Amino acid sequence: MNGIKSCKRCLFDDTVKNITFDEEGICNFCRVLEKMRNKYKKADIEKLFSRIKRRMKHKTYDCIVPLSGGIDSTYVLYYVKKAGLRPIAVHTDNGWVAEIAKQNMKKAVEKLDVPFVRLTKDWELLKDIYLAFLKASVPELCTVCEVKSISELMEFAVNKNIPYLIFGFSPETDGLAPIHWHYIDSRYYDSIVNRFSQKKEDAKRLNKAHFRDIFFFSVKKGIRHIQLPRFMEWDESEIKKILKNELHWIDGGHHSDCDYYSFMKYVVKKKFNIDKHKTFLSAQINSGKLTREEALRIFKESSSHDIESKIENVLARLGISRKEFQEILEKKPRYFTDYPTYYPIIKKLKPLCWLGCRTRFFTHGLYEYMFETGV
Repeated sequence: MNGIKSCKRCLFDDTVKNITFDEEGICNFCRVLEKMRNKYKKADIEKLFSRIKRRMKHKTYDCIVPLSGGIDSTYVLYYVKKAGLRPIAVHTDNGWVAEIAKQNMKKAVEKLDVPFVRLTKDWELLKDIYLAFLKASVPELCTVCEVKSISELMEFAVNKNIPYLIFGFSPETDGLAPIHWHYIDSRYYDSIVNRFSQKKEDAKRLNKAHFRDIFFFSVKKGIRHIQLPRFMEWDESEIKKILKNELHWIDGGHHSDCDYYSFMKYVVKKKFNIDKHKTFLSAQINSGKLTREEALRIFKESSSHDIESKIENVLARLGISRKEFQEILEKKPRYFTDYPTYYPIIKKLKPLCWLGCRTRFFTHGLYEYMFETGV
């Protein structure tokens, strides 16, 4: 259709920069995920939890579970608690927490009897950074949330001497987004802030994800990011049943925990012809949880929702008019390659990145994302 070539397995097509197809019509993103599932076999979760319990037996808590109220983080909290760990739930408030997420978090921590900490930042500062990335005309509109979250979680882990952060994300279950769809590093963040923020110094202080910070947190302090889906079968339909029955969790749909998500999705679709839902659905196809036909049906249904009221709410909170928003949409699209980043240095440090991922100093999947999906 319209000369667009699509992967015969997933939802990606040749509108994705640097996509390739093999003789079977399968794209390189599918092959990378396939390779990762074969290369990184499911580890022994009992062995992992036993090691955590032994190391943390004299501490108040065994681990930190970053909690958003969404399906993955809520299930992580449920699972580790039922497995006998002593978690503390930490919510990094990005300024857009949906009401449904607040209800889900409240019910989860109360029913599981888990302590809960909410980390916040001044809304005027967060608003300024959200606007900076909109004005930069790049697709990474959620960068402030990601930088804030990882920075605050790492600092919290060090301050409380809890080295284990357990997440519900993994590339095999959530997918590997094309690097031009979503790239993040601390120099990229700072370069956008320097150029477009009105609160440059405060915004830069928020960023604790530079190389020196990563070294301090990962090497000196031994902070570990554990992606729970790597260790077990991760079936969303079954997880939803458990959460609804055990915690009375409310399913609001994909990323319903964040009021900014629909707005972000609209902007990047309109401006860059990017739909990030394809990444997740393609991973579900690759893992055998959905057929391609089922994923296409879900994608079409999710794309047809009216979001006008959500756009108006976001614009009102950001303090920009429809006219200003339209001007932002009409600006020339930019990508991370148009701004200073650490990417040229990272490419030169390819062997160290591989070693860091294999020894779990870096996040699982970082090497594949950086070097095997193409730029």
